[in-house]
Amino acid sequence: RAPWKMSSDATVIVSNVSDKLEGKMIRDIFKECGKIKNIELVKPRNSTRNAFIITYTTESGVAAALAMSGTMIGDSALHVSQGSEEAIKRLKDPDSVPIVPMSAPTSNAPINPVMNRVINPMMM
Repeated sequence: RAPWKMSSDATVIVSNVSDKLEGKMIRDIFKECGKIKNIELVKPRNSTRNAFIITYTTESGVAAALAMSGTMIGDSALHVSQGSEEAIKRLKDPDSVPIVPMSAPTSNAPINPVMNRVINPMMM
């Protein structure tokens, strides 16, 4: 039997975590979902909230972890999402995802006239 290969299928991203919460607390909460192989703290740029990349030893831990999305921990409603390779890369290096200039607005979102890009209200 070939050894199990780590994949993003067994990984979740836990975001909107207060910077006051320690990694041990997050590990203690999410180990109830399944056996954790790895947990990594990511401090997104321009944010007071942290994120954790949690990899389980099996994919069944992911389903349980995803069900915890919205759980209130202190002043934080945790957001849990599938940890795809693209999402992990974007979380670790937001500049790695190209932003394509828009020729015309596709929504009612405000446009930055200098850069001709939709302004993300979450970045304001």
